[in-house]
Amino acid sequence: MIYASGVVTFLSNDKKMTSKKLKRKTIALEVIEEIPSEYDLPGKTICKYVALLPRSYECKSLEDYTGRVKPFLQKSIRNVIVSVQVSHLNYASYHAVASIKK
Repeated sequence: MIYASGVVTFLSNDKKMTSKKLKRKTIALEVIEEIPSEYDLPGKTICKYVALLPRSYECKSLEDYTGRVKPFLQKSIRNVIVSVQVSHLNYASYHAVASIKK
């Protein structure tokens, strides 16, 4: 597994997110700021994320996983992602992943 963390900005149709934290088995989001929009356009939500990506044989180094973070987040968030900033990537052992998921 690959441990990735950073900041993601996405468009949200909700006026406010129902909870300030979203935690699943492979992703955790924490809302930093919600920017409401004028008119009937969707607003922006800025969140910190921690994600556990599966390893891929196509990625030779740790930096190759940066291109896999946005599609992985897109599946979980299901809103239009405006930007993704990856601040940390690291290899995670299955023992460490088990302790994180608890």
